[in-house]
Amino acid sequence: MNKRSIQWVLIIAFALFTFTGCATTRTDSAGRRAHTVAWAPELDPEIRSLLKARYEAAFYAYETERKRVAAGLSSREFTLQLADLVAHAEVELAETPEQVIQALEKHLEITKQFELEAQQTIRFGPAVTSYSYEDLTRCWRLAAEIKLLRAKRQFQK
Repeated sequence: MNKRSIQWVLIIAFALFTFTGCATTRTDSAGRRAHTVAWAPELDPEIRSLLKARYEAAFYAYETERKRVAAGLSSREFTLQLADLVAHAEVELAETPEQVIQALEKHLEITKQFELEAQQTIRFGPAVTSYSYEDLTRCWRLAAEIKLLRAKRQFQK
């Protein structure tokens, strides 16, 4: 499989992940919809093997795109999507709630770095950089913070 095929597979996987949702919903005592992190340790060795392969492919694609972004050959938006896919894969591969929290904390740090890069690019970079990119990175960071906070609250019970 060439790199282009891998990229399309990851894009499709990300789209499916996004549209099917990474969280399940329930109603809390006040009747509001509350979200929980959909996670349970996977015990089936065959599925764990597939999860590990997916994580490694997503991580490799993410690292490759980070290098391409640094060289000015790729978009940061796509790299952010890959970072989210890596986090999702890492959460599914986790064996304990602590590993889930660690994966989400790592993802939050990555999104914070992207947000900082966006702010610096807008302030000191080329005039063609859009302010919408700063808003986009803020949205990704806020989504990562929300996932992390929900997971922490879910696992503290």
